[in-house]
Amino acid sequence: MDRNLRVLSGDILFAQLSFNYETQTAGSVWITIFGSEALAGGFYASIPLVTYQTEFSHPLLTTFAAIEDWDHTFLKAQSAAPHIEGHPEIIVIDYNDSMLFVYDNVHYRYVFNSPFAGIADIYSNFIENTKELKFISGRNVNGDGTASSDSFETNLNFCIAFSSQYLVNPPTGFLRLD
Repeated sequence: MDRNLRVLSGDILFAQLSFNYETQTAGSVWITIFGSEALAGGFYASIPLVTYQTEFSHPLLTTFAAIEDWDHTFLKAQSAAPHIEGHPEIIVIDYNDSMLFVYDNVHYRYVFNSPFAGIADIYSNFIENTKELKFISGRNVNGDGTASSDSFETNLNFCIAFSSQYLVNPPTGFLRLD
């Protein structure tokens, strides 16, 4: 269920969230809230106002509708964006229920450590419910492999399941590269 999310109000970026699960129901999220400034020609520039990381947990979610509902509720519970004193040109939008949630395709990279080192690339399309892992062995080409899963499996569980099934000596840990 690891996912990246953009929240839009019309064509204006309101927020970006990056969820990283440690279990099937909990983890941490990076949140960036944006303000906007009107430019010539009806365009807007997005200006990051605040970025922070926080922990989250929720009951087991098994449908996309449940996840989207939870995402709306979670974002509503976050602090409002700060209004910038002395800069009336910066438009700060308050959260509302009509905002559009866009779940982006994401590429994650993990390093598998010893005893069997290598790199795992996970390509995730949250809306299409697909997740593909491509493992590149640090020892030899015969150790390379691929696996598929769905978006509801956390990346960490996917890496553990892959290494247990396909690697003779599963790694003792995984490091996510951002």
